[in-house]
Amino acid sequence: MAYRKCSSGPTTFRSDLEDLNQQPALIMGTTFERNKNRSRPRKSSGEKARRQRDQKKRLVALGMDEAVVAKMNSREVLDKLKRPAKVAKDLAAAKA
Repeated sequence: MAYRKCSSGPTTFRSDLEDLNQQPALIMGTTFERNKNRSRPRKSSGEKARRQRDQKKRLVALGMDEAVVAKMNSREVLDKLKRPAKVAKDLAAAKA
């Protein structure tokens, strides 16, 4: 199969395109390069544990007792962190 323009112009034959056929990944993207859903980073259990530790540290920094925070589950911690001003206000009212 030959690709030709007009008779006076340059011609491109299949033999000239063989170099391009050797490395098709350089010409066209593969599925993993095009599909972002297949190449996205996955969540890991180690990172999840680190996030939960950091969230508990934030509650302790707001003034909550460390023993109380340690007994809370992850959902309760997240619910408290949604409104940190309310947590600080409740703790101040409890101390007074």
